[in-house]
Amino acid sequence: MQASWPEGAIVDLDEQMNTLTMSIIGKALFGAEEFSTNDEFGAAMMVLLTYVSQSLSAPFHPPYHWPTPSNRRMHAAERILRAHMRQFIEKRRAQPDAYQDILSVLLQARDEEGQAMSDERLISECLTFFGAGYETTAAALSWTWYLLCQHPEIYQRVQSEVDMVLQGRTPTYADLANLPYCLQVFKEVIRLYPPSYVICRHTLDDVQIDGYRVPKDWTIVIAPYTLHRREESFPEPEKFDPERFQPEREKNLPRYAYLPFGAGPHVCIGQHFALMEGHLLLATLAQRATFTLLPKQAKKPDLLHNLVLRPSGMVKVKVTKR
Repeated sequence: MQASWPEGAIVDLDEQMNTLTMSIIGKALFGAEEFSTNDEFGAAMMVLLTYVSQSLSAPFHPPYHWPTPSNRRMHAAERILRAHMRQFIEKRRAQPDAYQDILSVLLQARDEEGQAMSDERLISECLTFFGAGYETTAAALSWTWYLLCQHPEIYQRVQSEVDMVLQGRTPTYADLANLPYCLQVFKEVIRLYPPSYVICRHTLDDVQIDGYRVPKDWTIVIAPYTLHRREESFPEPEKFDPERFQPEREKNLPRYAYLPFGAGPHVCIGQHFALMEGHLLLATLAQRATFTLLPKQAKKPDLLHNLVLRPSGMVKVKVTKR
């Protein structure tokens, strides 16, 4: 991706990070070499995500069978997604040893009775993985570059660590243990701007929480965005400070003070994938290019809080090659 940017190019990092993380999750899930919002599957996925976001945020959303314009777009997108998914499934059934991706693993999975997943379940699982696995990381990376551009001394320290450890070679998974500051930066970004800024939990029984009675069958909304700004856990909570995530300091955080991926039995299944991906992409791009915000971008972007917390509008930067 960075090789396609000429020296001095003006790029929208939010758009670029979307394209990048979509291609990565497409590769991980389906072994696809190319995936973007411009192809049929990617465009249909964007329609689905927009539809779900609008359904969650609108005070009234028409039933799915009503022939409204948004419902018709969603029906068309669903047909495209299902057709592609069935092709992916059929190819792996025909050549079970030819693919190494998450869909292949799910096809081989069996429950306690030895039953495989139905095709409907497979499609549902993969579409959930795809939607959750690309937009969240893209948003986190957009905020990462925005904050680094606003804090050049931190940006310079990231690049110094990358240069010293890698000596010009592309980072791999094995290098991550030697790039601790890059991970501290990424963790601090998702403290300030957790992509999943609210989490819902359903009460199975009556329960007391901090003196309040919460009845059975209520829905509890937990907000990592505000939780991560509690001064007793994070002094000067609005300050961008990766030092908070030095191993010793992170170890001393109160339990559940930091919840970018939720917690408990339903913690985000993609937690380790997202941290690895963000860590690697930060190191790789910091090694190859330096971004500078355009003057009009210096003001903090508004928060767009639909399915994930992302910058509202574009994050335009000038690219300087390294």
